[in-house]
Amino acid sequence: EAETGKSVSVRTVFETPTVAGLAAALGDPRSSEYRPLLHFAGQSGARGAGGKTPGGLYCVHPSSGHATIFGQFAAPLAPEVEIIGVQSRGLIAGETGFGSYEDMIRTYASAIGADAPDQTRVLLGWSLGGHVAHDVACRLSEAGQRVGGVIILDSVEYQVLADDREYQAVKDRTRDFGSWLVEMAKAFYPDAAIEAAERLEAQMRLLAQEAMRSGELVDAKIPDDSRLVEHLLRVWHSNGLLLEQRSASRRFAGPALVIRAVDTRSRVDDPALGWSRYCTSVDCHDVPFRHVELMQPEPAAMIAAIVRRWLRRRVGSFAMADHDADNPSGGRPAGAGRKDMDAQ
Repeated sequence: EAETGKSVSVRTVFETPTVAGLAAALGDPRSSEYRPLLHFAGQSGARGAGGKTPGGLYCVHPSSGHATIFGQFAAPLAPEVEIIGVQSRGLIAGETGFGSYEDMIRTYASAIGADAPDQTRVLLGWSLGGHVAHDVACRLSEAGQRVGGVIILDSVEYQVLADDREYQAVKDRTRDFGSWLVEMAKAFYPDAAIEAAERLEAQMRLLAQEAMRSGELVDAKIPDDSRLVEHLLRVWHSNGLLLEQRSASRRFAGPALVIRAVDTRSRVDDPALGWSRYCTSVDCHDVPFRHVELMQPEPAAMIAAIVRRWLRRRVGSFAMADHDADNPSGGRPAGAGRKDMDAQ
């Protein structure tokens, strides 16, 4: 930007990381237009390679809105499935976020449905994204499109959340942006005295710094423009509030994988996090990491391995001919009368 006076979005860097690609993007006004789907570079042979993978794995963002964090799944999963990020609106300066939960679901269902419409896809979502992935999967299935499964990364089903007094108390005290900043900073950065910060900008930068380190926000330099930092955090806050507009969960006619974080396990006994009633079957895994840590490199690598085994074993259209010798069981279905397996 300093040399050309032009800028490109973070998503463009992930999609076209070469010098030639970025040069072309600088001259293309469409590069800054909002597009929900983020196709990571270097996966051209993943979808449909050798007839093994008929569709993609669509990874829905958490409340922060960024899907670039899922790019780290590309290397371990690309031999079998293409990773496609599903990114929120409102992540560039001047762009307005979603005005309603229904608008978000309708936008994503339309984009995913139009992307390789004759192929079976699987949806994955972290936090807010778990609810969105489930709802989009239901909508696509009801429209006659093929959805092979849903992967829910530590998203507690909303009716369970509604009965959780601790969650409701936090929600009530974080409706305004300033209070939300303090609460989120405590979750991400428990050692920071952010509540004592005198300026909003100081609070925002502390939270943004830790959120970027954890993977909740894109792992990049914190923008120098404090207005952009505030804009990104306000979109994060707004997206989280959209969940309150969600209708009751519908039943998805397919398998699901639920991964539960260690701090969620301490307050939600059900390893399926309430999703057993809303999917044909649910496989459950516990991981020894906190919710906010799930997209850091070590837990993300563990989750990718779990996902890979599950896709092979449970999603028929993604099944591979070779046997998963390192873990033939691949997980335990909830409600099947067997003890749930902790991922070690």
